[in-house]
Amino acid sequence: MSKKQEVIDIVIPYKITADGGQELKFALRSIEKNFVDPHRVVIIGDLPDWVNADALLHIPTDIMPRDENPKAWNIIEKMKIIANRKEISKTFLISYDDIIFASEVCIEDIATPVAVAPMPENENFKTDASDAWKVVFINTLKALRRNKLPMFNYETHLPRAFEKKKLADLFVHFGFEKRPYCFPTLYFNYFDAKPFVLVDNPDHQVKIGIATIEDFHENKNQFGEYYFVNWKENMWGDDIRLELEDMFPNPSKYEKPAIRAEQNAVEEPPNDMPEPEATHETSGSEISEN
Repeated sequence: MSKKQEVIDIVIPYKITADGGQELKFALRSIEKNFVDPHRVVIIGDLPDWVNADALLHIPTDIMPRDENPKAWNIIEKMKIIANRKEISKTFLISYDDIIFASEVCIEDIATPVAVAPMPENENFKTDASDAWKVVFINTLKALRRNKLPMFNYETHLPRAFEKKKLADLFVHFGFEKRPYCFPTLYFNYFDAKPFVLVDNPDHQVKIGIATIEDFHENKNQFGEYYFVNWKENMWGDDIRLELEDMFPNPSKYEKPAIRAEQNAVEEPPNDMPEPEATHETSGSEISEN
């Protein structure tokens, strides 16, 4: 008899957005459609009012914001909570609301850690990230050097697999009290992972990252050829939302039943509606969109 596959938790640290969580809605639809292994979604933090709380585990938090790097500290504090929760699976995934599971994927596709590239040689590296993020990244660079650890940059913004006990040990070893670190980069280097390095594999199909509107229009027709799609925070808007509505039109079980029923009613017109009359009139040439 084959061993029953364990349910793996997919943890999403979340803070409510101005649009009420539209990014999260499509992220959850993509997980339901394309993550094929047994799983449970865990949202730690805020919960939008459209979410069906019976379909997932919600862990509310009351984290006091810090004056410096509040976003980095918020994620770290949430991960400390997860690392010490008994009900979380021993191995779990961390994903985010701006990551789409764009094609079928299983835990084996995520088990090998993915690195962007080797870490920079010094602190004068170029980046278009925020100054706050750069401070956290430099903290991490210095910590790797002090501890004579491997030097890979794992800040890919992809779903990643963590072992709960190892993550708890990491927080104990490095403290995370005085300064924030990029915990994925610290974790995988500390435990000497053997990464798949994106810069060494330019033809990879791991992800498409959307940094500009040009990136979006150039790559949107190829989204389904990759495991994941993600985008910069300032890129979320109607262009991406409409594309995701085409990719994931059906509400997921993570949306309240009343919301699912309402959308289905809009999509299914009454049967007694008359058929439109056929017409052969055209104006100008026939045009089809590619």
